[in-house]
Amino acid sequence: MKRKIILLLVTLWISIFIISGCSMMSHLNASAQTVIDTKKELLAEIENALSSGKTKISFVTSDLDQTDFDTLNQNIEGFYGVVKEYQIKSVKFLNKSYVTLNCEISDNYYVEKAFFDEEDIPEERDKARDLYEACKSFLTSLQSKKRSDYEKEKLIHDYIVSNVAYGYPGGKKEPEGDAYSAYGALVLKKAVCNGYAEGMKLLCDLSGVTCKMISGTADGEKHAWNLIKLDKEWYHADLTWDDPEPDETSRIMYTYFNVDDTQMKADHKWNAALYQKAEGNEYNYYRKKDLLCEDYKSFRSKCEDILEEKSPNSIQFMVKDYDQDTYSDDNLQFILRYSGASSLRMQIAGKTPYTMLYFKLQY
Repeated sequence: MKRKIILLLVTLWISIFIISGCSMMSHLNASAQTVIDTKKELLAEIENALSSGKTKISFVTSDLDQTDFDTLNQNIEGFYGVVKEYQIKSVKFLNKSYVTLNCEISDNYYVEKAFFDEEDIPEERDKARDLYEACKSFLTSLQSKKRSDYEKEKLIHDYIVSNVAYGYPGGKKEPEGDAYSAYGALVLKKAVCNGYAEGMKLLCDLSGVTCKMISGTADGEKHAWNLIKLDKEWYHADLTWDDPEPDETSRIMYTYFNVDDTQMKADHKWNAALYQKAEGNEYNYYRKKDLLCEDYKSFRSKCEDILEEKSPNSIQFMVKDYDQDTYSDDNLQFILRYSGASSLRMQIAGKTPYTMLYFKLQY
């Protein structure tokens, strides 16, 4: 009798185990059809979901673990939103985990839906409505005539560099404040690198220019900037580093406007495996304007040609042979003679062999 009871209990336990397992498998199959086993697949899935306005992402994984989820927001673009929290339910006998990510959608998403699909911005999204109006005001002037993608990109670059000051809108650093958003850049006119990059992407998206955000470090500090696609080739554009400090609206530099991976790597670092290769050269500002100088002789010749035609308030060049002796005060005196200016002030940016020289002329 005791043996029968034991067998009955064992059978009952096995039945419960099988039913529970089937129930869990059914739950996994019903709730998470997507299988994700690499970090790159995970990031792509999140970006796709956020750009569709999804606030919950569910999937099954065999290889990803908690460490892969702890730094998600540092690796995703973040333009359309961020991951606020995650839950992992592990099923050891299946060697699988059921993962749910809960997300928060950004104002950028609602602005783009309003522009592209004419959807109403939710009543509670006051910042999204203000951001929409700011974008609409700029785009009205941008679309006044037909322009190439390069022309649009340059106008957006110049607009942001001229109108946004680097810093925090409230004067105080806040880890998740407006300074990190397109709202901070385009509405409040004050932002840090992530705000510059979001503002650039939003205006590029709305004007039809292909643009992405990229994150990494610059001079050892966390940093964000943009990748731009022009005629099938990609370029880096760092508006934050093109915006001088202290802020001066009339001073626009192009040191980091449409540069390739090689030039960008001089002072920026990023996980290249997560982004497109940027190998374009044609639309680099200094190449396109014939302002890239191989040596001092080329620099002086180009400079003299410009100054003989007009007396500009500023001029800038990219030189490949910069050193203090070659570009000394004595060797730059010809600028005063050719321009008729009474004085000049030089600013230097970029890393050798791509050094930008910006000259402010006073008459």
